[in-house]
Amino acid sequence: MISTVAVHAGASPARASSNHRPVAMMSSGDGPFHQGQPVWVMEEGGSQRAATYLGESETTAWLGGKVTVMVVYDDTRAAAAVDADRVIPR
Repeated sequence: MISTVAVHAGASPARASSNHRPVAMMSSGDGPFHQGQPVWVMEEGGSQRAATYLGESETTAWLGGKVTVMVVYDDTRAAAAVDADRVIPR
């Protein structure tokens, strides 16, 4: 299943505007997380930031390399693409 989310730094993905660019995500069902799952994103310095998992970035499958996932941070409601190895379950 493929879904999209609008990503714009500092903005909620629910708000649509011409400044957002859609990012395709894949949900194969066999990943370590499921859509909507509460997760921690590990920040530099070892701190953790609460977020909600949205899905794996589709560009990861197309281009290879590091696996990137999409999350929405709980504190700012901003969507972000982060390396999957920085994401752990809450």
